[in-house]
Amino acid sequence: MIKHLCFLLILFSSFQFTYAEIHKFPQNNYHLKTGIFIPGFSIQFIPDESESNKIELEPNIDSQLTVGVHIKDLFGIGWGFSGKASDESIQEKGKTKYNDFRFHFAFDKFMISTNYSQYEGFYIKNGSTNTGNRIYPNFRLTNFNFDFIYNFHSHKFSLPALFDQTQRQEKSAGVFLLAGSINHTSLKSNSVFLNSSFNSDQNLTNLGFYSLNTYAGGGYTLVMKKKFYISGVGLLGVGVQNGQLKQISGAKKEKWDFTQKLTLNLGFGYNGNRFFSSLGVFVTGIKYKLEESSFDNNMASISLNFGWHL
Repeated sequence: MIKHLCFLLILFSSFQFTYAEIHKFPQNNYHLKTGIFIPGFSIQFIPDESESNKIELEPNIDSQLTVGVHIKDLFGIGWGFSGKASDESIQEKGKTKYNDFRFHFAFDKFMISTNYSQYEGFYIKNGSTNTGNRIYPNFRLTNFNFDFIYNFHSHKFSLPALFDQTQRQEKSAGVFLLAGSINHTSLKSNSVFLNSSFNSDQNLTNLGFYSLNTYAGGGYTLVMKKKFYISGVGLLGVGVQNGQLKQISGAKKEKWDFTQKLTLNLGFGYNGNRFFSSLGVFVTGIKYKLEESSFDNNMASISLNFGWHL
């Protein structure tokens, strides 16, 4: 995924940046938002010798109805409600239990975001395992991410306009952005799940990673008639990982290496004086290194939102 999306960062840097006008709504405004949120999540294990033998796993999760409110351009809170998976879906893909908490605070100069998620119950989407099983009900993955984005020219490009629509950017413009992140991922299984293509990694059952990443990229907003927009932020960078690898025998090994991380946010919408709507796409991925393979941890979402400036 990281290789396929790198060209978007070059696209961001190719625009000619101009000064923009940022419209800030009155400070006593409340911003009520509702919509549909479709999460996406997948992990991939890729042998060093052959990418064609990769194994991809996904949880069985559905779309969510979301409701949220932003208060006085300072902070917001939202809640998602998911429907029950059908019996046919559970039979084919198994049942997933999960908690997924996402928070972000977008200001003029910077944005802070954090995510904590835990998914238990995965199925094999592509590839095959040693056991031939397609459903792993005790396969549990936990993620924690803390990200910081710094905007050098908030008078040109508005982070709140893209992420929250609590501001409105009224002229096309873009900027260079710097970011950093702290990441933790742990995976636990009561059985092996990789095949012989992964050599010594086929005996792994538990993984734990910490990484510190720095990355850079750009943000650009194309404005049409002041209230319609297409906006995006793309960031790509490297970091250092500390990995704890545990095999089914109980043997443990520590793995230090470099990681790659990519984050992409896109937004399309209308932001009027009272009503706003948007379609948002979010993609992020981080690549960890095992002994003889790599582990890609990918998260994505599509959201359709409607709201009012009260």
